[in-house]
Amino acid sequence: MSDFPYRWSKHALDKLAFYGMIADQLEPLIIKGIRYLDRQQHSDVIVFYLDKRPWIAIVNPKKHVLITIYPSDQAMIDNRIGGGRWTLPNNYEE
Repeated sequence: MSDFPYRWSKHALDKLAFYGMIADQLEPLIIKGIRYLDRQQHSDVIVFYLDKRPWIAIVNPKKHVLITIYPSDQAMIDNRIGGGRWTLPNNYEE
């Protein structure tokens, strides 16, 4: 039984296939990633690194479903955090 706390959506699994990945490769990295709250989309955003490149996992926190996953860049992450769109859970105000 997996300790992964999320169910993969079909869209997320399709994205994995597009990038040539399998869920088992990324689940440990996602679990260890940094979780932010997206104040605009009301979703959880998990930032993790694979081969020194940041990746983003978007999660529906109420349904515990990983909605999508994609590679990113540090500038985009810094902009989302700096602009206040993404915040750490203990800093979140509705």
